Amino acid sequence: MKKSNHQVIYKKLVLFVALIFSICACANPNIKLEKQCFINEMVKTYHFDRVKISELIDHIKFLPLVIHKITQPYENNPWYIYRRIFVNDKRARAGAIFWLHHKEALSRAQKEYGIPANIIVAIIGVESYYGTRQGKISVLNSLGTLAFYYPPRADFFRMELAQYLIMTKKLHTNPHYFKGSYAGAIGWPQFMPSSYLKYAVDFDHNTRIDLQGDVDDVIGSIANFFKQQGWKQGGKFHARAKAIGNNYKPLLNKINDTIYTVGELKKHGIYPTEKLPNNMHVNILRLKMAHHYKFLICFHDFYVLTKYNTSPEYVMAVLQLADKISSFSPQNLTTPSHIKTP
Repeated sequence: MKKSNHQVIYKKLVLFVALIFSICACANPNIKLEKQCFINEMVKTYHFDRVKISELIDHIKFLPLVIHKITQPYENNPWYIYRRIFVNDKRARAGAIFWLHHKEALSRAQKEYGIPANIIVAIIGVESYYGTRQGKISVLNSLGTLAFYYPPRADFFRMELAQYLIMTKKLHTNPHYFKGSYAGAIGWPQFMPSSYLKYAVDFDHNTRIDLQGDVDDVIGSIANFFKQQGWKQGGKFHARAKAIGNNYKPLLNKINDTIYTVGELKKHGIYPTEKLPNNMHVNILRLKMAHHYKFLICFHDFYVLTKYNTSPEYVMAVLQLADKISSFSPQNLTTPSHIKTP
């Protein structure tokens, strides 16, 4: 299908603006100073060779596409649109096939770390469509672009760039080797470099960690991540709620934690549709549907999942995909022929 003239014009406009931004940014003395400060920190704190790290940082390629993508993430879509992208039968059936092929590793991860198999499978399904969409962008260049040319989150991405260089040094790998997402996420689980260093495990005990090709390591690493974030086994994620009036609006926030009690929510017009203790610590989530809002009261493990991605919509997609995958789970199937490859 051919792109419309509007789409072509828009794409050219975006690239033109990014090009102008790149020219201005490269001429910006502040960016040169920031790069030098970064180099100094890597030499002083992490003992990198100054000549080698300077050459590496000086030759980072600015990627306009990365700036474009990070300003228009999927999470900007309302829930009823976002959901369609990740929660569908095709992705769920693929997840069921993945579960069948890797049920031993998933079962062991659930036993050792306490993380449900369907949650692990759903994470992989949302992040990389079971390893088929790991990203094709140079991690060095994407992180470098965001670290030095994207002020809103420059501090975060400089930290991730530093962690990436430490990671490649530890793995004895060329920093140009890894490819990933526009945000610098790597492998089947789309771990950022800091998570790779802190949570990745050699789950199959073959003396190396590989999140790009070793599925056992991927499964174990995701499970380890959530355990380290404080997962509580057997807990519910959320309960349906109804809103009366608009007094709840001041409670809407972007804090991913259980900062209210059920009693406090009731005082502001938010009532759970099931019985919950008034002193139970929770938070409120409002999801945009096509013609109305859906309200949820969210519990501890819901916010553990936000440690992977801070978007509540992301967490809801994982939970709903996990439920759909469970309907095709190995416990309900006798042979892979019961499901079709998407």
